[in-house]
Amino acid sequence: MKNKIKLCSGLFALVTVFNSYLLAEAAPNALDILQDRENEREAAQSQLDPELQALHDELAAQQKNAPEIIDAKLPPPVTFEGDDISFNEKNGEVFAKGHVKVTQLEARMTTDALAGNTQSSDVYVENKMHLLQVQSPPLVLDGYKTTYNYQKKTGNKTNAKGKVDGRYIKGEKLEFYPAEMIIYNGSVTKCPAINPYYYISASKIEIWPDDHMVAYNVKFHIKNQVIYSTKKYETKIGKNKTGENTAF
Repeated sequence: MKNKIKLCSGLFALVTVFNSYLLAEAAPNALDILQDRENEREAAQSQLDPELQALHDELAAQQKNAPEIIDAKLPPPVTFEGDDISFNEKNGEVFAKGHVKVTQLEARMTTDALAGNTQSSDVYVENKMHLLQVQSPPLVLDGYKTTYNYQKKTGNKTNAKGKVDGRYIKGEKLEFYPAEMIIYNGSVTKCPAINPYYYISASKIEIWPDDHMVAYNVKFHIKNQVIYSTKKYETKIGKNKTGENTAF
């Protein structure tokens, strides 16, 4: 945590040094400097988030203690846990309350209450839902009014906030797809501070993990000051960004 604070403080120091130059023409150079700091940070951020590592270790231990032969042609099994669970075998409806957990492979949803259907693979959560996903892309997300299909890997949630593939995101609405995530009226940054010193905001941000990101009606912020704006911004991310001059 101390290293994270130092990094953000260093970026804030850059704002002081370059403050008088962060106008339209100078902004790209300042962004290049930020990118250098991001590369340093990313090189040191190779380990899983502690929550994700704990989930991975827990599920690995369960698998070791109770090995099962799973037919690869069948959908991965899903487990529902909770203090109070009701299940209708005829139509597949399931309701759960109290310390609810829904686990599939290395992904888990936790909440106070949910409604779902094991036949359609749909889950609905009205209140806060916490999502962890160990597999690529790694996810640690909170949100409300969540709908999700755990077989199709599609869904959406409102007032989303969390960490996606090493990036801290916020958004009024978040849509999930098997290979893509879309953030509406949101922001993205790699600064872990509660009030990040630098970030981009956009009306729509499309993220293809380990591939590329496209943002629309974009503003680049440093300490809440807009230093640059553009209608569209596209950059390589993850494994694909090697050699790219990505002024994130």
